[in-house]
Amino acid sequence: MPRDHGHLAALDGSYGYLRQFTPQDAVGFAGATELLEAVEILRDLNATVTAYRHYWELCTLLALRDGLRPGDVFVPGSRRYSDPAASLLTLAKWADQRVDLCRGRVR
Repeated sequence: MPRDHGHLAALDGSYGYLRQFTPQDAVGFAGATELLEAVEILRDLNATVTAYRHYWELCTLLALRDGLRPGDVFVPGSRRYSDPAASLLTLAKWADQRVDLCRGRVR
């Protein structure tokens, strides 16, 4: 058994298939800074010919998928993957509606 238990071979085998859905620089992301740093590293790797770049790309894609689902990462301008904080009440609206909302009355 290889040291990576065959996981790198599995990733390598699906790279061509997954790559067709991930054009370079097609989507901008915002949110979790660690993941955005990984995306920037990937952009740098795409600018150069680097061995094992596709492993970094696949891991970054998986992390982006996992970050988009709970809203840790979002896509500005997207409906489905928008900033979750954008749907919250502003402080002014909350102050105006707080008493009614806490009593269960909706305007």
